[in-house]
Amino acid sequence: MDILGLVLIVIIVVMGLFFLMIASRTTNETKVDLLDSQLSQSLVNVMLQATTDCGQSFIKIVEDCYGRNNICGSVNSCDYISTKSKEILDGTLKKWKKPYRFYISKNNVKKVDIDSDELECTNLMKRSTGLLLIPDKEKVIIATLEICKI
Repeated sequence: MDILGLVLIVIIVVMGLFFLMIASRTTNETKVDLLDSQLSQSLVNVMLQATTDCGQSFIKIVEDCYGRNNICGSVNSCDYISTKSKEILDGTLKKWKKPYRFYISKNNVKKVDIDSDELECTNLMKRSTGLLLIPDKEKVIIATLEICKI
């Protein structure tokens, strides 16, 4: 009887350790997903609310991209947003080896659509998405940043 009790205790301890290992592995993956999700949302918020070197906020330039398209003088607003966004995202996410895709759309019309070039986001990759909704006269402009999981 004593040996049977000891075997039963060993089996319970081994099963407990097995479930503990599975739970800790799942927790680490969940933490990474949560951090990427917070990163994408925070980055799109901060980036679009920043003031640019042409004296306007990114949000004003995005609104102008779907309007007159000349708020930064002779520079096309859509091209300006694409260039500056690429500089910012390459300087952060690309250096951290996190593939990304950033696009701005209104009525399913994308005027800004950039990605991390060689660090490609494929359709099969899991993504953490950050959105910023910008109210406009007719419809909402949606700025989307997707960070893809490698």
